[in-house]
Amino acid sequence: MQADLGQLQQAQESFIILYQDTTRLDRGIAQLTEQTAAAAPEHQAQCRAQIEGYRQRHKDMEAQLGRDASSLMLHRQKLYELIKESIGHLTELSRYVFSDKLMQWKLAQQGAQVEEQDLARELDSIQIFVEKLTEVNIRISQQVRQAVLLQTQLPLNKQHGNTFSEFTDHLLLLMGNAVKQSFVVDVQPPRVLKTQTRFSASVRCLMGEKLVQNFPEVSTTIVNETQARLLFSAGGSEQPGSSGEILNNRKVMCSAGKAISAAFKNMSLRRIKRSDAKSDLSVTEEKFALVFSCSVSLGNQTYHLHALSLPVVVVVHGVQMPNAEATVLWDAGFAEIDRVPFELPAVVPWARLSFVLDRFFFHATHTPLPQHAAAYLAEKLGHDGAGGAGRADQACVSWQAFNKDVLPGRAFTFWQWFYGITEIIKKQLSGAWADGSVFGFVSRTQAIDMLASCATGTFLLRFSDSEVGGITVAWVSADEHGNPQVLNLQPWTARDFAIRALADRIHDLPELQYLYPNIPKDTAFSKYYKAQPTVTVSSGDYVQSDIATIIAGTAGLNMKQAAATTPQASAQSFQLPDLSCFASAGSADFMDGFQFDADVLDVSLPEDFTFP
Repeated sequence: MQADLGQLQQAQESFIILYQDTTRLDRGIAQLTEQTAAAAPEHQAQCRAQIEGYRQRHKDMEAQLGRDASSLMLHRQKLYELIKESIGHLTELSRYVFSDKLMQWKLAQQGAQVEEQDLARELDSIQIFVEKLTEVNIRISQQVRQAVLLQTQLPLNKQHGNTFSEFTDHLLLLMGNAVKQSFVVDVQPPRVLKTQTRFSASVRCLMGEKLVQNFPEVSTTIVNETQARLLFSAGGSEQPGSSGEILNNRKVMCSAGKAISAAFKNMSLRRIKRSDAKSDLSVTEEKFALVFSCSVSLGNQTYHLHALSLPVVVVVHGVQMPNAEATVLWDAGFAEIDRVPFELPAVVPWARLSFVLDRFFFHATHTPLPQHAAAYLAEKLGHDGAGGAGRADQACVSWQAFNKDVLPGRAFTFWQWFYGITEIIKKQLSGAWADGSVFGFVSRTQAIDMLASCATGTFLLRFSDSEVGGITVAWVSADEHGNPQVLNLQPWTARDFAIRALADRIHDLPELQYLYPNIPKDTAFSKYYKAQPTVTVSSGDYVQSDIATIIAGTAGLNMKQAAATTPQASAQSFQLPDLSCFASAGSADFMDGFQFDADVLDVSLPEDFTFP
């Protein structure tokens, strides 16, 4: 296109020179005509012949001007079409970069579908596109200005309304859109912010250091949903309000490799101002966002930029974390990228929610949900995973059912129960869960059916229906007549595992022999057993005690009585009584009559123990 512009300029300059020559010739003919009238009669014939020659030449030059004018019009029209086509391609490419690639990147960032390093590499790739787009826009804008200048220098009546100046506004619009959309939050703040707690975030300008010469200062504020909507409706041109105070909220952008960014590493939310409007939303359902603002100069244009973070939930105490995580999960899973802040569907298909839960579970535990979990979770939410009128694959789940209404007969919601499972796996059961030793997602009734045909002592581990973050043991025992029956231990929680780990508890219980379906328990759990130190007791030293798990109430009772309620497994600390004093005192008769009742003392004795 630059070559066409050069040809047009050369042709126009030639036209102007020819036009000036024609004008001078026209003046010369006029002067010669006046001189002829005043000349002597004998010279007039010669002058008229000269004038006639000049007029013929003038006529030829005017004809050439007409041909050159037509050629110029064709050149201009060709250049006009080339610029129009180039701007069309630029517009399409801009749409691809910002509405496709960048939006897909934001979607991946929102759903935490991609690792941070992969997101950074993809953003580097997008920056290359943005820089090229900007350079092309600048080059086309320069060519348009040259074309406008040429058109201004030589206006032609046959232009038919096609003026190059009409491209200027469109190019400015494309440039403004590119600059605004290239200001992104490349590292999001935590989706759950706790007041008085340090957090980090980062923003980046995709224009690159070649284009942005003066690095701007970025300021950070926090806004509520109403303020975010006002900013959105104004197209990012209005100065946002504030709903809190953030410490260390200013940073000058600097060059980091090829990127221009501002990394906020020590921000802290000092205080938050909740919405005054009455609402049925709880504190953990109220969403805010960080707004990063700066001004960037590009050429002779100054742009005021605002980048909105993903929605965050602000908490003041750790107990609010599970419900805050639910709000974040629903938002990350079901928000549209270009939505009005922070619109969300109140009801979503179970198929989509199942996918979101699986992704959250994998992020928390580094393992996917097992295949059998989907039907069980659907049943928890009141849908029949096996088909029928309540087919889970056709069902929908509301936010109300997800984390507002408690489960039937319980004091907690579905999400609180599910979140408790991820926490206990992450903090206490990661190894056993990854090994497949914890079956997990199965109901009490299903566990009984699975164990019905198994040998006595076979057990499985499942997540409790009645205790948040609880895990229970269902095992095959025998009643007083020797008939098999399935019993369930009272659930263990993180508090119990802080005292004694899961594997050691299973090792302590002789009632548990085979992990379902028939794996010896030592094969499954021995690598997690606590090592028993060799203790040498010297005279005068304390004798160490240890903790063991027993099934309370089963020793000394028949199995029928024990099965009447869910057995409790308790951890007991014991130290054997010192009986040597009786023997050393020569009280052999007393020892013969001594009745040692282990059930009354409620202790667990080593198998090789013998009384003195």
